[in-house]
Amino acid sequence: MDQGLLISLGELTKTFRAIHAISLRSLKKPQYSRLFLTNEKNMKNFRLLFVTNNYPPKIGGMEQYCFDLYGNLRKHLAIDKISNSRSRNFIPFFAIYAFIKGLVKNKQYSAFHFGGGVLAPVGALLKALTGKKIYVTVHGLDITWPNKFYQNIIFPSLKRADKVICVSNYTKKLCLERGLEKNKII
Repeated sequence: MDQGLLISLGELTKTFRAIHAISLRSLKKPQYSRLFLTNEKNMKNFRLLFVTNNYPPKIGGMEQYCFDLYGNLRKHLAIDKISNSRSRNFIPFFAIYAFIKGLVKNKQYSAFHFGGGVLAPVGALLKALTGKKIYVTVHGLDITWPNKFYQNIIFPSLKRADKVICVSNYTKKLCLERGLEKNKII
């Protein structure tokens, strides 16, 4: 795995500490309240829906990252997961399914976290219709994929997210170069 492209869980922890003064390894609920932009009092009622197209049994760096992130978050938060266990060709159908499920069950959740930029349009629609906070993790290729149609949909959707979590400094640099607001980037 190329350390320059994918962030390890330890690097994610370092990033969260620097920006939010928190640690995924020894996190206390009050620290999570800063990450998810809510106050301590509301944390007992806070519930997150984690939506990802990159999750085992598929194999790869993004899949492992999402698996580790979900596993660590569920130690500290009420969290549910929707994941695509099928091939990448199934993404359009999965996006529709995730949107419908998120919309129908939105009252159960305080926020949505999307494990890849390809699902950012789903997040933008859910935010527009529900007013819930949206968090998106970007891995790099979701910023650089050389397809104009893709780029005209994905990047504007990322701009609507409340926070964009970049898995590397290079990905962060790409987001800044494309005009994403610095205060939205973790």
